[in-house]
Amino acid sequence: MTRVKLEVANLKEIQAALDEVGEDLDAIIYRAAEAGAEPIFEEIKQRAPRDGGSLAASGFKIARGRISRDGANAIITLSKRDGGAKGSDFERAFYLEFGADNRRRGGDLPSRPFIRPAFEAMTDEAQAQVAAVIKKELKL
Repeated sequence: MTRVKLEVANLKEIQAALDEVGEDLDAIIYRAAEAGAEPIFEEIKQRAPRDGGSLAASGFKIARGRISRDGANAIITLSKRDGGAKGSDFERAFYLEFGADNRRRGGDLPSRPFIRPAFEAMTDEAQAQVAAVIKKELKL
């Protein structure tokens, strides 16, 4: 499964503020993490190669990640592993992102990354979305 993780930190400070307004920390942090994942998710879909395959329109989705006292995350995942005649979208994404040396069929495959560049391009926007949700929820 291909994953890009977005973390929300400083939960102790956020918890102290939430204790004052009586909100559920987990619910707010999940909403914030998912809002932060959205711009990265959209950028990945935009950058996904469209060279005759279905990768750009396939099984990318945002999934709820873990939450702890140290942080929370949302996961952008590509979980479609149908393994049909053309191989799975998961395999295509992996080989596009990382390439492959000395493959049995077809020799070397150069990498054409699109997931990491999308993450790097949208990190600031993701952080802004997380902050906006938390500020809205805390009425700051």
